[in-house]
Amino acid sequence: MPHESREKRIEYNKKYLEKNKDELNRKRRERYANDDEYRQKRKESDKLYYDKVKRNKDYQKEFYAKNKDRDKEYKKKYAINNWIVRRKKRGIIFTDEPIVWYNKYINATNCDFCNKEYKKNEKKCLEHHHASGTIRGICCHTCNMNIGVIDKNKLSVFMELNRYFFRN
Repeated sequence: MPHESREKRIEYNKKYLEKNKDELNRKRRERYANDDEYRQKRKESDKLYYDKVKRNKDYQKEFYAKNKDRDKEYKKKYAINNWIVRRKKRGIIFTDEPIVWYNKYINATNCDFCNKEYKKNEKKCLEHHHASGTIRGICCHTCNMNIGVIDKNKLSVFMELNRYFFRN
C-alpha cells in the first residue's frame, strides 16, 4: 500500500500495530516456540543488547571516575549561580559583583549585627532592605527576624510618635 509521505506510512503502521497487537504477539510467541533458528537469533540479539546496556553502565562509571574534578567544578558553579538567582528573585540588588557577596556569605564566621559566632549548621541570612533591595550585611536568623520586624513597624512607630508630639 503506497503512501504519499513517510509520516503517513508511519501513522498507518502505528494504527495497524495497535489494532493487531494481540494477533502479532501470538504469532511471535508461536514462532519462537516452534522455530529453533528464529529462537537462536533472538537469544543472540537479546544477549548483544544486554551486553551493550551493561557496557554503557560501565562506561558511565568510568566517565564519572575520570571526570571527578570536572564534575565538582560544575556542581560548584551551579551552586553559586543558583544562590545568586534565588537572591535576585527575592528582590536583592547586588551593589558589588554577586560572586563577591557569595564568597562573603560562605566565609562569614560572625553575625554582622550581634557579632555572635555561627555554629556549624546555623542558618545565615543575607539581610537586605525590602523596599530598595540593598544589602545591609550577613547576619544570623535571629537578627534577620528582628530587623524585619523593626522595618515593618518603623512607619507605624513614627506615625505614633508624630501623633503623640503634635496632637494639639
